[in-house]
Amino acid sequence: MSIHSCITSEDNGVEGIKVAMGYEDGRVEVWALQDELDWRSPTDARTGQSSWNRLYEGKKHNEAGK
Repeated sequence: MSIHSCITSEDNGVEGIKVAMGYEDGRVEVWALQDELDWRSPTDARTGQSSWNRLYEGKKHNEAGK
């Protein structure tokens, strides 16, 4: 698994964070923190509510047959 993150900045000075994840099976996902949330604030995944939006999901290759 590979994870890359970056902090984005809008023209109005609002900062955000995006995360790109690559999996061993060839899937790629890009996630962004919801715009109204400050990326520096802690979040708790146990609440069952996600503060992340999936922007992209795709698969770029197939696994080799055995």
